[in-house]
Amino acid sequence: MSWSKRDLQARIAGNGHRHRAGSPAGREVECYRQNMVRALENAQSRRVLVLGMTPELRQAALDARAEIVSMELSQKAIDVYGDWIVSNGSETIVQDNWLALDPSVHGRFGAILGDGVFPNLLTQGEQAALMGKLAQCLEPAGRIVMRHPVLPDAQELEDMHWTRLVSKLRNAEICEDAFGLSMRLWGLSQSADVMKDGMVDNAAVFSKIDALLDGGKISADEHQLVHRFRFFGKNLFASMGAFEELAARFDMAVTDHNINEGFWSRYYRMLTIGRERDEH
Repeated sequence: MSWSKRDLQARIAGNGHRHRAGSPAGREVECYRQNMVRALENAQSRRVLVLGMTPELRQAALDARAEIVSMELSQKAIDVYGDWIVSNGSETIVQDNWLALDPSVHGRFGAILGDGVFPNLLTQGEQAALMGKLAQCLEPAGRIVMRHPVLPDAQELEDMHWTRLVSKLRNAEICEDAFGLSMRLWGLSQSADVMKDGMVDNAAVFSKIDALLDGGKISADEHQLVHRFRFFGKNLFASMGAFEELAARFDMAVTDHNINEGFWSRYYRMLTIGRERDEH
């Protein structure tokens, strides 16, 4: 991943919170809380693994009086978000790659939380390796709870072409955060140099966003809305069906909780993953 401190700070709104869409909010956070608590009630321990430094997830685990292990490779992310929660010793921050997870080293967990995790791994092999690591580290009755962005189908991508997203924003059909994130992920995806076989080159995205501004196609304010979600690395996305097949390879089932927090919920799904499919 290629996060800069500026990228991370761009996600922080002026009110001290983080921008919705790019961060869990509202019904999404409640879904995390409910499913984490349910998993911990059935688990052998109250240990929770958080993949990354997502403050909303670390706070939810803290509120549940869990023993928290937050795993994050980037020192910049630790610097920016490390002190967003006051854990009073209940959180251990481990600076390491998620693929280094090992139950013999890190133990097992009643719940594992993450936000937008898998697309940061840029090969199918790495994504499969991470799913296998999570399965090994999850207690038998445990649950993985995550917001997971899935690759939309062709018709859905057409509906999120940049021209349509600009129109939706200007007609007040979508909010600013929905516009910004959707533009970054899918608005320019019809260009072969932006997305190929599910791989999105975000540097190419922002080059085209700048060109839209220079050409008078979007306003300076609209340009800034996309930069709330600035990131210049790459992401690898897969369809919901492909993700379910990946989990099944490790004898796990995926449940989509159909949470509707905003326009982005059509592709940013609230999921639980466990040995059994959940009812909701």
